[in-house]
Amino acid sequence: MNKKSRIRQAALVFMLTAAVGTLAGCSSQASADNRQIIRIGHNQSTNHPTHIALLAFEEFIEENLGDKYNVEVFPSELLGSQNEMV
Repeated sequence: MNKKSRIRQAALVFMLTAAVGTLAGCSSQASADNRQIIRIGHNQSTNHPTHIALLAFEEFIEENLGDKYNVEVFPSELLGSQNEMV
């Protein structure tokens, strides 16, 4: 992989992380048990490292902050295409 490709990948990861962080407040709603729902969608399959990492993130948040947040992961563009999700 060349330097330009690595820079593009790093920029994409940064932008996705920033988007998730920014949109988490927008997509969060108080549910019946007063937990905020954080919905994270992506376009990868369920056996892709991105999905596996997001499941680990979900587990970590719900173990440590489960009384405040409920994380929901949606693979394979279930919430729409990447353009629609952004």
